[in-house]
Amino acid sequence: MTEPRTAETKRPEYVIGIDFGQNGAIWGYLLNADDFLDDSKNQKPTDFCIDLPTFDVKEGKSIKKRVNFIRVAQVLEELHIKYKIIAVGCEKLHPISGKNPAAMGVAKLCVTAARILGHLDYMSLKFGTLIIEHDVRTWKKHYFRSASAPKDESRREATKRRPKYAHLFERGKDNNRSDAFLLSDFTVYVLHRIDPGKNGTWRT
Repeated sequence: MTEPRTAETKRPEYVIGIDFGQNGAIWGYLLNADDFLDDSKNQKPTDFCIDLPTFDVKEGKSIKKRVNFIRVAQVLEELHIKYKIIAVGCEKLHPISGKNPAAMGVAKLCVTAARILGHLDYMSLKFGTLIIEHDVRTWKKHYFRSASAPKDESRREATKRRPKYAHLFERGKDNNRSDAFLLSDFTVYVLHRIDPGKNGTWRT
C-alpha cells in the first residue's frame, strides 16, 4: 500500500528513457508535475535531458569519443537518489552478422548497451526500478509508419510532443536526445497499459 504524500515525503517521479548511441542521452519524463503546482517556495521539477558522458580517445590521427561508463553509473545512481525513478525504458538491440561497417557499428552499440544495462540491473535490485527493453519495431511504429523512419522524423515528433524543449532537438545529431525522449514517452504508454494506477503512479 502506497503511503500518502506529505510535504516532507513528496518527491518528483520520473520515467527514464535512454538512447545508447555514441551521442546518446538520458531523458527524464516527469510524471507527477501536478503535485508541485502549489509549491511556490521551491523550483518546480521539470523534464530533463542529460547527454551520455564521454571522453576522447586518440585512434591514429583522429580523436574519437567513447562513452564514460563509470560516469554513466554515477549519473544513474545520483538520479535514483535524488528522484523516485519509476521505470527505465531503452531499445532492445540485436547484433547482426558480418564484418561490414554497419555490423561493426551495431556491435559497438551492443557493447555500450550491455554495459549500461548492467548498471541498470544493479539499480533495479537496489531501488526496485522497473527496466523495460522495447523492440525497435514496436516503439518506432507507435510513432512512425516504419521502424526505419528517417532520423529527422524522431526530432520532429519529439518537438511536437515537447515544444518547450524544441531547442534540444534542433541539430541533426540531436536525434539521440529525441529518441531518448520518445523511449521515455513510449515507456509511460506501456506502463499505462500494464497498470493504469491512480494519479499517474504505477505499482512496480
